[in-house]
Amino acid sequence: MIARQLYSYCLRKEPILTAADQSRCTPLLVAAKKGREAVIQLLLEKGANIEAADQVSRTPLSRAAEVGHEVVLRILLERGADIEAGAVYSRRPLHEAAERGNEALIRILTRWQINKDRIIYGHTPLLAAAVEGHEAIVSLLLEKGAEVNVVGNDGRTPFMWALKGNHEAVARLLESRGGDRTPCL
Repeated sequence: MIARQLYSYCLRKEPILTAADQSRCTPLLVAAKKGREAVIQLLLEKGANIEAADQVSRTPLSRAAEVGHEVVLRILLERGADIEAGAVYSRRPLHEAAERGNEALIRILTRWQINKDRIIYGHTPLLAAAVEGHEAIVSLLLEKGAEVNVVGNDGRTPFMWALKGNHEAVARLLESRGGDRTPCL
């Protein structure tokens, strides 16, 4: 209760909503990263920019995904956060969740209209999950419509990455869904 009163007092001062440090990190970005649900609700109620990005184009939504805050992710999505926001090459929430093997976040994110096959830094979310050997994530992404034979910038498919990483269960799963081991040259 004391924290909410303190934040309410601080928020009466307009500059706190737009304040940013040298990395362009705003109070909303910090609250999203730390999972401070009440603070996020309060900042948004007072008009904080839900899409404010730091110097490397991480938005509050991508920060929440990066650290696995499910409730924060839901709050931001329900308040209209753009699931595809960010610079051309910045990682999106689905990439973060796939690489980290966070099935709960994948389930939340795939309920929204999202590009499951966007290549960022050479990988799609499915490629990232295959590289890391996250069998449940690979299965879920395929179930949600990810392209099984998507080719990364290096010419490798998810099946090829699973083999390279000795992720046999993932390789079997991908092969059973039509995964291709033929390199694209």
